[in-house]
Amino acid sequence: MISQLKLAYFVAILNATVIGITFLLVKLTLAFANPVDTLTYRFAVAFIVFLVPALFGFVKLGFRGKPIFSLLLLAALYPIAYFILLTFGLQHASSAEGGIISAMTPAVTMLFASLFLKEKNSWMQKLSLLLSAGGIVFIYLMNGSSNWSHTTGIVPLLLACITLAGYNVLARVVTQHFSAMEISFFMMGVTFISYLAVSLGNHQFNE
Repeated sequence: MISQLKLAYFVAILNATVIGITFLLVKLTLAFANPVDTLTYRFAVAFIVFLVPALFGFVKLGFRGKPIFSLLLLAALYPIAYFILLTFGLQHASSAEGGIISAMTPAVTMLFASLFLKEKNSWMQKLSLLLSAGGIVFIYLMNGSSNWSHTTGIVPLLLACITLAGYNVLARVVTQHFSAMEISFFMMGVTFISYLAVSLGNHQFNE
C-alpha cells in the first residue's frame, strides 16, 4: 500500500501540475473574455460539479454549529482574492512568470507558518526561502523593473502568492472543524456568487 506520506507528496505534485497548466489556460481565455467573466464561468462549472452530488445525497455536508467566519475568511483568501489577482496579473505577465512566482508560495507559507503557527524550520528550509525570494527579485530586475506594464503584472502575481500562502496556513486551522468536501463546496459556492455579482455589476455599469 502507498503510505500516507507518499500519497501526500503525490497529491502535492499533482496539485502543482494542475495549477501550472491553469496559468496557460487562463492566459488563453483572457483573449476572449475579461478577467471577472472568465472567473465567473470557471467557478460556475466548479460549483455545479460539487452541487449535483450534494443534492442527490452522495456527499454529506454539515455546517451548523461550526465556525463559518473562519471558512469565509479562508474563501476570501482563496479562491476569491487569489484568482482575481492571478487573472489580472496574467493580463500583463507571461504564464511562465506566473508559474515562477507561484513557485515561491511554499517559502512564503513556511514564513507564515513560523510566525502564526509557531512551526520550527531548519536552516536548509530558511536557505531555500532566501533563494526563492532572490530568484523572484532577479527575474523582476532582468525583465526591466522600469516597464510599468510589466510591473502591473508582477505585483498582482506576488500578492496572489501571498494570499495563497495565507490560505495554506489558515487551512491548517479550518480543517480541524470542516471536512475537505465541506470546505470545497463552501468555497466554490461563495466564490461563484461573489464573481457573478461583480460580473453582473460590471456589465450593468458598462451598458
